[in-house]
Amino acid sequence: MRKRRQSGFTLIELLVVIAIIAILAAILFPVFAQAREKARQITCASNEKQAGLAIFQYAQDYDETLPLANYAQHPTDTSGFVNWQYEVDPYIKGGYPISNSDLGTGSGGLRKSVWFCPDWDRTNDLFYNDGTPSGTAPSTATPSKSYIANENYMGAYVPPTAPNVNYAKPSATLAQIKTPAQTVLTAESRGNNVQCAGNDTPTAAALGTTASDWGHYVSGRARHAGGSNYLFQDGHVKWFRAPGNNRNADLSPVLSTTGIVYSQASYPNAAGWWLEDPNGA
Repeated sequence: MRKRRQSGFTLIELLVVIAIIAILAAILFPVFAQAREKARQITCASNEKQAGLAIFQYAQDYDETLPLANYAQHPTDTSGFVNWQYEVDPYIKGGYPISNSDLGTGSGGLRKSVWFCPDWDRTNDLFYNDGTPSGTAPSTATPSKSYIANENYMGAYVPPTAPNVNYAKPSATLAQIKTPAQTVLTAESRGNNVQCAGNDTPTAAALGTTASDWGHYVSGRARHAGGSNYLFQDGHVKWFRAPGNNRNADLSPVLSTTGIVYSQASYPNAAGWWLEDPNGA
């Protein structure tokens, strides 16, 4: 009888197969990661789009006036403030949390809703409230404040008895906005404030705003693949890349001169801006 020859892989053949698998994994895994990130970016853009629908429905009910970004519930009580997300949420029933603790920011996970950016990460927010660089994020940061209102148009009402009365601003009407397709309505934020002016200069105080403006905003503008989503006054949402490395070595923000800028007057050829002031006002 003939002997049956046993077939099998040699050690070299096995090593070749393993090497091929490793090479394919090295090629495909980054692609999968990019696809997942792209999906999160698209989800975030959808969130902002729905937020825009809620804001504009609110405006139609109030003589085309945008909602206040933040206001006190009582003329003399500054302890309880209502933010714009809570105010417009009934129009889309997005599930804005009743409590600022977000109903589950601990190990139990987050309560997901259109107000939560899927890429929000407390550990990547490297500024305190006053703009001071820090290695850890402020404990007040919450994912339900993933998106921040442009306080140049969605103002804030602060009672006269409050120490920061200078921040009392009325909201704009839709008719007052001359370039709605380029003017920012909401943007991404680190999650511990509901409004900012969008000033990304280290010397923001010299321009009439506080350092916390760039602290809140700059922390979120590189969230998705080096950029972030913006909701504009005409209702469309678009992703724009953050400038340079976003922050300098000392964590101060890199000034944006293209894409989304702070002032239209400073960079009139930019794609969008936080402050519509063609006359420098």
